Amino acid sequence: MRCASILAALLLFPSGLGLAQSVSMKGDSLDKVQVLALVLGDVPSSRVATLVVERGIVFQPQKAYLDLLKKVGADDGVITAVNVAQRPPDHPGADAAPARDAPLDRDEILNLLLTGMESDVLTQLITSRGIDFEPYDEYLHAYQVAGAKPDLVGALRQAGQSKLGASTMNMTAHEDKHPKSAEGVPPAKIVRMSGEMEATRLISQAPPEYPQIARNARVQGTVRLAAMIGIDGSVEELEVISGHALLIKSSIDAVSKWKYQPFQLNGAPVEVQTEIDVKYVLVN
Repeated sequence: MRCASILAALLLFPSGLGLAQSVSMKGDSLDKVQVLALVLGDVPSSRVATLVVERGIVFQPQKAYLDLLKKVGADDGVITAVNVAQRPPDHPGADAAPARDAPLDRDEILNLLLTGMESDVLTQLITSRGIDFEPYDEYLHAYQVAGAKPDLVGALRQAGQSKLGASTMNMTAHEDKHPKSAEGVPPAKIVRMSGEMEATRLISQAPPEYPQIARNARVQGTVRLAAMIGIDGSVEELEVISGHALLIKSSIDAVSKWKYQPFQLNGAPVEVQTEIDVKYVLVN
């Protein structure tokens, strides 16, 4: 009875992430590392539970994983949500054996840590096989909580750099490249964060207006923007990564007015680099 009442409360809790009728911001189902990262972040437990129920999960929760969630502060609502969340019908299962030489995904690395694989052995495995994801800060923190040693975290960073082929990529907080101010005050630090994590920190958002010319042309799709979120949570910089030309201006006009919960690292405010997807869907 208690679980049923908890689940009912989760389903009724407002998500706050949906846009207007023509624009959808709903993300994909969550994996183990994403759920753990949400619990470790300063996202309210009720919000974490709601995201888990709304999006579903792509894994079968095992006792070791649930114990880890409880250890880092997941409440009964989050645990219940994980236990009852839907899995995509076409997902093969989190414990399916990967190809011997295939790059490791987020859940495989966490599973190996939870089953007791030594950090140095896993480091060698990552070095030889690589990874198929971008190791954002919140994912690295999740692995550290699960037992990853510094050498493993370093291997993940290096594998991420190799995968992207970008020497400028940095998965830890780093000094902004802007020069110091005339007063000698050091610039704010920057943290790179995944789009789905930063989306949970939205406080207010203006729904983009679906351009009439795009409607008339039956244009729909996703505009992806690279964003810099300031220390006060405002959107300071936007660059277009991809998207239809008829939808870009509407996206930028709206997203530039969005407001996020300010992010702090070790008690100090930091700027956040992230990506924002704005999806336009014709409803008639």
